[in-house]
Order: sequence, then structure tokens, then C-alpha cells
Amino acid sequence: MKKTGKRLCSLTLALTLCLGLCISVSAKQAAIQYNTELTSIGGISQLKEKYSSLYVGEDSSAWASAWLRDKAGNTLSAGSLGVEARLYNKDGELCASTGMRYNTKPASFVSAVTTISSEGYCSCGHIRTIYFKDFDSFRVENDKRLTAGDDFAYLPESNSYKFPDKLLAVLKENENGYPVNRLGETYGSALLVGYNDNYTMPPVLLSAVGSNGVHGYVREADLSPYLATRKDAVAYMSKLERNRILPLYDRDGNVIGTFVLDGSFTSGTTAKELESAQAAAAAKPGAQTSQSVKLPTAKVELAKLAKRSQDNCPYQRNSKGETYGSSAAVGNVGYAPVWVTVVSTDGDQGVVQSKDFFLAKPGVLPVYNLEGKVIGEFLIEEFVPPAGYKPGMSMEELKTLVKDG
Repeated sequence: MKKTGKRLCSLTLALTLCLGLCISVSAKQAAIQYNTELTSIGGISQLKEKYSSLYVGEDSSAWASAWLRDKAGNTLSAGSLGVEARLYNKDGELCASTGMRYNTKPASFVSAVTTISSEGYCSCGHIRTIYFKDFDSFRVENDKRLTAGDDFAYLPESNSYKFPDKLLAVLKENENGYPVNRLGETYGSALLVGYNDNYTMPPVLLSAVGSNGVHGYVREADLSPYLATRKDAVAYMSKLERNRILPLYDRDGNVIGTFVLDGSFTSGTTAKELESAQAAAAAKPGAQTSQSVKLPTAKVELAKLAKRSQDNCPYQRNSKGETYGSSAAVGNVGYAPVWVTVVSTDGDQGVVQSKDFFLAKPGVLPVYNLEGKVIGEFLIEEFVPPAGYKPGMSMEELKTLVKDG
């Protein structure tokens, strides 16, 4: 009997919170916090609130913040809450990031604030959090952007985003999704996520402006490394200070410079601490959050950065350097590998191209071995909801329906 590979079409990519906030301001405008609308997320037993803010200084410079807190105000154990603030320019390039940061002591909220950039235009918050109270595994959380102004605005009637002209030109050239480099890795602006069904996941290489104004790419895995447990998160924080310098790549993965994680991070347990953190975020952060670092320039130093960057990727690599792994890991990692592992209709283990797997309609995909030779077929069947299915049901509720049915 042939085995059939099935994919749940409602596969949840989960959860990288992208709350985009955009500006068009005068040079005299005082610091303003945009769109701090709260949105609830989380599992059955635990709800959290998240939001992102954009601040504008009197000189039109800008900085970003991201926030995450337990909705009920419960104090959660160290390593439970992760937050990262990102600031993008008008071209969709990352120009400042705090990197993902976690609470190292019990907390009910966390916040991160980037440094200032004269090119700052759009704020985008990302979070990693324990999804269920008693389940020690992180999920990357994904939500619609919160916007102010016309650029990057979410259009409910078409379930899509409006983008600036330069990004629209990029989309016109790449309507079918992010382009890929020689290793099959996607690259481009992270702000294109959500444009259509071909842009459902962030690219592996994000467009960025690095140290000394060099334009290139940073890896999603370096900004928000995969961590399996709370203990791992706390250990990661103990090493973050000496690992704030990231490699800046060209689109083919060659190191061309550096990108420095910077900014401030706050955690707390009381409403008063939260109010204090909000007031501090709205104050122009300036030099007090920017710490000087010695940038590596020697080839051997840059090679060490690249090696650490490669180690941040949890997926395995084939002899060509292409990544592969389980589709089930995507929700925890936050981005997809080049190849997804599957079992063919004949029972052989192999891989299919990630872009085909996640975007394919019901049908047949070729299955390859790790060297790229076709060894079989993988059948994707149409997902037929079980009796009692309702849109918006959690994965646990779905499992219960399938089990009972």
C-alpha cells in the first residue's frame, strides 16, 4: 500500500509579530507614539498583549519600540518572554534592531527600544514567547501590522498591505515571492511579508543598512536565534553583550561588513514599572542606549562572525550548503529551510523544495535526495475540515475534533 504525505493546509506559520508603524512628519514634530493598539494572542490558558510604537524626534529622527505582557498581569518565569524592536527606512531596509531579548528574572512584561536613526520610518516589533503555560517551547508570533499614514497600510478589503513605490517596483519584478541566491536562500525586505500568499514567511536574508552605511543583508537567524527552552533563553542573554556584532552579507552570503544590535531592554512585574518603561521609551534615547563597540575588519575576525552566524541556524545543510529540515519546525524557528523533509508515496525519505511545499495546491511534488536527484513523488491532498470545524479554532481543538471523529 502506498503511503500518502499529507499537509495540513491551515499550517500555522507562526507567530513573528510584525507591527508596522509608519510616519510622514514635519521637522519640528515632538516625540509621538504611534498606534499602541493592543492585540491579544496566545494559547487557551494564557493570553498576552503586544504592541509596537514609533517615536519621532524634533529633528525628524525616529526610533522604535516593541512590547509584550501577560494580559492578566501574571508573573512568568525567567526566559518566558522575548521581544525585539526593529526600525526600517523607506526602502524597507532594516536600519536598527535591538535583537531578540528575554527576561532573565520573573516578569509580567518586557519591552525593547532601538537607537535613533535619521532614516527611521517604520517600526516593526517581533516576539518569541512560551505559547502554552506548561509547554516549554517557543513560538514566533505573527500578526497584522499596525500602521499610521498611508505607507505600509493594511487594507482589510483585500487582506493585503499598501507599500511605497520602491517596494512596489520590487514586488512587480518578484510577484511569485522572494528571489533566491545560489544556496536557495530567500532575500529581500522583511516588510514585504503579507503582500500575498507568495510572501507569507520572512526571507532568510533581510535587507539592511549596516555599519558605516554599507547596504547588504542580515540573517533572520542572527536577529532572533532559535531557542528551545526558557533555560536556553536565559543562557543566550548572558552571551548577548559580546555577540552584538553581526555579519552583514551580500545576497549570496559573502560577508561584506557588520551590523550592530543596540538599544535598551526593560522587564518588570508591576503597573508602575510598565508606566515608567513607557515614559522612558518615549524620551529620546540618544547615546545612553548606544554603546560603542570595536568593529572587526580583519578577514579572520569576520570569518568568526560568519561561523557563529551559521551556528545560529538550527537546520541541517547538505553538501551544497543548502538547508533542510522538518516543516513542523518552521513555527518555532520563524523561517523556512530551503528543503522540507518528507516521505514519498513509496515510503522513501527525501526532501521537496520549501517554496513548493508551502505554496502548493493539491497535487504531486517531486521528491529529491539531498544531492538533488529525483527519487519519488509527494502527494498533497486537499484539506477537508472535520465535522464541527470552525475558522479560528486552535490546534488543540483541531486535534480533539480529529481524534473524536
